[in-house]
Amino acid sequence: MTNRNYAGLIAYLVLIIIAVALLLYAKQADAVDKPGHEVYVVQAGDTLWGIASNRYPGAHTGEMVHRIREINGTDGKLRSTVIHAGEELLLPVEVEGK
Repeated sequence: MTNRNYAGLIAYLVLIIIAVALLLYAKQADAVDKPGHEVYVVQAGDTLWGIASNRYPGAHTGEMVHRIREINGTDGKLRSTVIHAGEELLLPVEVEGK
């Protein structure tokens, strides 16, 4: 490879890194714009039911699963109850009726 090819490759990689950083920043900013919610990173073995029952022990687990799905957009990124390790979910900070 010539120096010109290396420079082009480096410029391309820098643009990709900048794009990824901007996407991550926008995602975090979106979470901050939703007061009353906190970001939770899904761990291996997590389920929505397990997260809801552990985080909100005094609340009805099914209702909390429903709320988590609503907050995260049942027609958007959280189309089902299947979640994957590394995903970021918004969780309600306060539980109504508790």
